[in-house]
Amino acid sequence: MRYLVIGNSAAGINGAEAVRARDPDGAITIVSSEDYPAYSRCLIPYFMEGKVSEDDMLYRPKDYYEANRFEVLLGRTVVSVHPSEHAVTLDTGEKLSYDRLLIATGGSPEIPDTPGMDKDGVFGFRTTVDLQGILRVAKSADGAVVLGGGCVGLMAACGLHSMGLKVTVVIRSPHLLSQVADAEAGEIFRRRFEENGVSVITQNDVTEVLGSGKVEAVRLEDGREIPCGIIVVGKGVNPNIDLVKGTDVRTHWGIIVDEELRTSVSDIYAAGDVAETTDVVTGNQTVNAIWPAAAEQGRIAGANMAGAHERYSGSMRMNSAEFFGLPLISTGLVKPRNPEDYEILKRYVAEKNVFRKVVLRDNVLVGAVLVGEIENAGVYAALMRKKVDVSPVKDRLLESGFGFGAILGLVADQKDKFVEPEYREAVLCASE
Repeated sequence: MRYLVIGNSAAGINGAEAVRARDPDGAITIVSSEDYPAYSRCLIPYFMEGKVSEDDMLYRPKDYYEANRFEVLLGRTVVSVHPSEHAVTLDTGEKLSYDRLLIATGGSPEIPDTPGMDKDGVFGFRTTVDLQGILRVAKSADGAVVLGGGCVGLMAACGLHSMGLKVTVVIRSPHLLSQVADAEAGEIFRRRFEENGVSVITQNDVTEVLGSGKVEAVRLEDGREIPCGIIVVGKGVNPNIDLVKGTDVRTHWGIIVDEELRTSVSDIYAAGDVAETTDVVTGNQTVNAIWPAAAEQGRIAGANMAGAHERYSGSMRMNSAEFFGLPLISTGLVKPRNPEDYEILKRYVAEKNVFRKVVLRDNVLVGAVLVGEIENAGVYAALMRKKVDVSPVKDRLLESGFGFGAILGLVADQKDKFVEPEYREAVLCASE
C-alpha cells in the first residue's frame, strides 16, 4: 500500500505515525513545501524572544524520518491532485502516485491587497520562512508594524519587541482581541502592551506601504506615516485548498470531511487547519485551526487510511496565549451573533488585570474567556464538550477558585454524559 501525506506539521506527522502503527510495511511519503524538518509553529514567538532554541522547536527527533521509514520530500509543493489517476503533481512537474492520500496542507496568512505589500520586509507569522525573513530584516530595521490585534498579531508584536524593535500594532477593530474577547479584556491588554512600550492604534488601517523596493514606512487612513522596516500581517489564515480545486474533492471554507476525516473522494482524507469538521459547541461545520485538534485529526485520519474506522467527535475553538506575562484563554462561542439568545455573565477587575466571562444557552456552558486568572480552564472546556447542565453551580462560574471540586455533584448527577473512564477521572480530580 502506498500512502502519501501532504503536510509535515501536526496533522501530517500524526497521520503518518498512525498509518505506520497499523501498516508496518506500507510505503509512506511525506511532502512539505517547507525545506525544514517538522517543528512546532507555536514556538516561533518564543524562539524570537530567546526562550527556546532552534533544536527546541523540532517536533520530532532529527532521525525521525529514517527511524520510521518515511520518505520525505522537503521544499516541494503539491500544486494539484488528480483523484482519477491516484496521483499528485509537484511544482517540479514530477508526479507521485498513491493508494491513500492525506491532505494536511494547513493554511496561509491572509495578506491584504494594499499598495506596496509586495515590498521586501512584509511577512506572515506562520512558518520558518517568515521567521528567517524577519530575523534577516530585523538586523537593519529600527521599527516594525503589526497588522492585526488577534493572538497571532500580538504574539508577533511581543517577539519583535523582544528583539529591540519599536513596535506599533494597527487594527481596524475598536479593541484588541476583538474576535475572541470583549472590550474589557481588550483594554487590559492594550494597557499591558503600552506599559511595555508597544503602541496600539485602533480603528485604523494601512492604506499604503512606502519605500523603494524595501519597506520604509506605512501610511494610515488618517494620514499618519509610521517609519518601519518590517510589517507582519496577522489578520487571518486561509486554508490551503487550491490543490484540489476543479476536482471531486468538495470544499467550502476548507476541505469538507466526514466523521472519519474522509473527503468526498473515498481514498482521500484531510486533517488539520485545512479540514472543515464539526464544532462540538455550535454543531456547525468550521475550521478550528488549533494544534491539538490538528494532531488528533491527523491521528484518526491516518488510522482510518490504514483500515480502522475511528470517528472524530469534533473540535472546539480555543485560543491560549500569554502577552508580557499576562495569560488569556478563550474557548467556545464567546461572541454570539445573537446575544439576546444567550445568558452572558462577566466579572471585570481592572486594577488586578482580571476578566472572566461565561456564555450559556439553556443553562449549558458554550463559551468562556479568562484573563489573568486562568486556573482550571480545562474544567470549562470539559463542561462545554459534554453539554452539562450547570444551573446548580451557575453562581460560582466566575469565581477565581472554580474547578473540579465545584462540579463533583454535576458529574455524579449527569454521569450518563461521560463514558466510564471520563467519569472516573472527573471524580478523581474533583476529590483531590
